[in-house]
Amino acid sequence: VGGKQIILVDKQFGLSYKPRYGEIVLEKGWHPLHITVCDPVFWKGDAEEHYKISLKALAPRGDEYETITSERFMRNNDGLQLSDVTEKATALIPATEGIKVVSGLIEKRYDRLDILLADYKTVPNFRVQEEFIPTSGLKAAYFNVEEAKPYFSQTVDIMERNDSPRKLVEYSGYLRITRDGVYTFRLRESRGDSAQLMIDKQVVVRRQVDAVKTDGVIGLAAGLHPFKLQVAIGQALISVKHEEEAEYQFLTPAAFARDAAYQPSKVMASSNDEIPGLLGIISGEKIVGESTPVTNGNGAVALVEGATIIPNGVKGHALALYSDVASLKISGLKQREDAFTVAMWVQFRDKTEDLTVFGEAYGQVNFQLRGTRASHLKAEWGRGVGQNSWVAPQKMTQPGKWFHVAATYGKENALYFNGEMVSSAASQHWKKRIGNGYFADHGMVHAGRKPVAFDEYRMYDRALEPKEIKAICESERKK
Repeated sequence: VGGKQIILVDKQFGLSYKPRYGEIVLEKGWHPLHITVCDPVFWKGDAEEHYKISLKALAPRGDEYETITSERFMRNNDGLQLSDVTEKATALIPATEGIKVVSGLIEKRYDRLDILLADYKTVPNFRVQEEFIPTSGLKAAYFNVEEAKPYFSQTVDIMERNDSPRKLVEYSGYLRITRDGVYTFRLRESRGDSAQLMIDKQVVVRRQVDAVKTDGVIGLAAGLHPFKLQVAIGQALISVKHEEEAEYQFLTPAAFARDAAYQPSKVMASSNDEIPGLLGIISGEKIVGESTPVTNGNGAVALVEGATIIPNGVKGHALALYSDVASLKISGLKQREDAFTVAMWVQFRDKTEDLTVFGEAYGQVNFQLRGTRASHLKAEWGRGVGQNSWVAPQKMTQPGKWFHVAATYGKENALYFNGEMVSSAASQHWKKRIGNGYFADHGMVHAGRKPVAFDEYRMYDRALEPKEIKAICESERKK
């Protein structure tokens, strides 16, 4: 359409009636259309039938694909004629001049969970992340981040896989082209890979999940060319071949560069700067039953039962779960990463207690505070994820005394007490602990008949660094 190839069927994919998809941006009006059928029959068991083509389109503001009616097609009024299809030389895009680059790439991460959930009336409980994506592939809006702000950015040396389409990972910089010519680019093809490659502001390849493979062809002059690889899910791998070459080669880190002047946003671990990745805070300043707002929670609410507000918190008031049926749940919290940090201040009323402070974030993961007969504290991630435990001095967890605990979950699990790391361990079966990233009536604290108070209950969707945990503790600690 309009001189651009948008659909290529180069092999049988299941039954011949399986849909194939392509995308293009068009202005209002007439556009040239070419459909080339190389083989008019498709094998169907023991019979052959003529190849029937049904062409449908989804408008930018449409909800469903609609068949393109016959009145939408026109031909030149001078009669149908054979065209000269002699291949024309591809114009080469000139290289970028006058820019100073260094090795590496810029990585940015964008929240895409709302776009994925827009097609569902209820939030799906997906454990297999590919199921977030419909058979037709991701919508073009998913990759459009012009008006979006990344929630995280950094410079990197290599591109890594993205395990969940809840976030879009974008790598940008410059591609080093060593000689003039027409290049064919290819992205990895599998059910679990979806990505988009842009070079010189042109979409060269858009790989949709469970769609037919299409390669991208573009003419490039030798030199530096701006590029972006947006990875929705799967491997961040690009292979390429020059028009005079027969085999594809994977692009290595040596093929990429970034602007030497680029400076990523700083992650400052100090009391004056909010640490990136915050999902929400429960401070205990206000209780509104089943709709207690979660500060910075993007619409999430806390469901509080059997709790009261006490005046002697770490920062103002605190949330006291002193009732026999006291509990705290969270609904509507959305998590982008498969990593987590929970940090809070705790005060036991009568004695150290054995209670679950944090339940399941996106899989079967528990962070527990355990008081034993010796009146000390143990904190651990459970259920085979990575056992971490540490015994706090009895004098530091005695009733009426506020103390700070935190735990991080990711490739490494760590425990913190009063701002200091006290234990760490590698995660076990980390890749299997991926879920849908949505907290629906999610149990956070179970404290029935175990009176305990909490203040500044913080949640992050990344594993915070030791200096960040320390900064949180020091900035909130009573002077």
